[in-house]
Amino acid sequence: MAEIAASEPKAFDAYLRFPTAATFPTGERMADAERRVFRVLESFAGDHPAGSVAMVTHELVIRLVLLRLRRLEGTAMWDPHIPPGSVTEVRATDEGFELPTILEGLFRASARERAGGRTVPPR
Repeated sequence: MAEIAASEPKAFDAYLRFPTAATFPTGERMADAERRVFRVLESFAGDHPAGSVAMVTHELVIRLVLLRLRRLEGTAMWDPHIPPGSVTEVRATDEGFELPTILEGLFRASARERAGGRTVPPR
């Protein structure tokens, strides 16, 4: 993160403050990445309607899924604490996707994620 902040300070600042609208030079917009992720989830749900599917992905993709399912915006993306190697369950329903209620605890911002009143991304 420090390398990106040093090489592209304006883009990095936009990423911190407006993550779903941000685009890094030669990179994908977060909003486009979110749509792509949900197309994959919808495809998996259609291909395996009665089964389970395990996906392994990066923390940022998990954050995009949680943000959309919680109908949150902006810096709320940085609020959930997502430990490395954790499991995040997303359930397909007839209406779309949902989070099990046990995951609600993720949305209590930790001291690591809140520093001096400003929201910061994970390390």
